[in-house]
Amino acid sequence: SHIEINSMKFLHIILNPSYTHYKRLSKPGKRWYLRASALPRNKHEIIILSTSRGLMSVKEAVLARIGGEMIMEVR
Repeated sequence: SHIEINSMKFLHIILNPSYTHYKRLSKPGKRWYLRASALPRNKHEIIILSTSRGLMSVKEAVLARIGGEMIMEVR
């Protein structure tokens, strides 16, 4: 879900407390874009992507066969 405040959009994610590692992957100085065939498929982490269809996990992007910019990694 998302929250809109003063026309700014925020992504609000509720995660299981067992996830303790959060890392921003794509940064203004170095953007990470990957094709669908090159997306990592690790079951122990969640990677959030920004795609042409909006924000989604790697699992959803692989099923939709679309790539995008890697935003965040959660372990």
